[in-house]
Amino acid sequence: MKYQRYKYTEDDISTLVESALRKMKSCAQVYKDGKWPFSINVLNGYLVGRRAAGTERLKTAIKEYKGSYARYSALKKISDTKITEITMLRTEGLSLSEISKMVDIAPPAVGYVVSGKCKHPLAPNKKISGKKGPGAPKKIKPPKPPKPPKPTKPKRITTKEVINRLTNAIGSPHFDPDQVIEMLTKEADRIRQEGGDPGSLIALANILPEITEEAKKRY
Repeated sequence: MKYQRYKYTEDDISTLVESALRKMKSCAQVYKDGKWPFSINVLNGYLVGRRAAGTERLKTAIKEYKGSYARYSALKKISDTKITEITMLRTEGLSLSEISKMVDIAPPAVGYVVSGKCKHPLAPNKKISGKKGPGAPKKIKPPKPPKPPKPTKPKRITTKEVINRLTNAIGSPHFDPDQVIEMLTKEADRIRQEGGDPGSLIALANILPEITEEAKKRY
């Protein structure tokens, strides 16, 4: 392995796990008590499955350890009365944290007692699940304020469209477009004199009503 700093064999790991089973202690305690040619991280890697066991001996030892009472050696300090009380409270639907506070035992140990995997003779053989609580109240989100309307850009109008609009406004089918162009040109000159952009069709479109009124007078 690229980062392997420890020289060990899987038999070394197997020896530790088997020792933990015999002593009914956790592997962490056995590791702390002795000197082993590997780190605690290497050991945990095999126990949680990050490292695959290559030998049948190690596979068997890990499987037995995971289903054993030794894994939760802290349970040896729990009296038979507490085991019975935990089972009863869980049957009534209390959560692990609630039971933990009542019996003064850590939630992981309480969870193991009612998991159905605990080897204690008074522990339940099947997992006992707590009753589903109401859960946290749903947060009511305040309604979002209405979005301000987006500023609309003025529509660019072509010269042809300006002429068509002017013709429709007058309502005469015989209206001469050349006359309209002449009027638009005059208005462009006026815009130029006022310092504006004579080529702006938007400006010409804005003065369309004035041009219409002038055209009505002429025709």
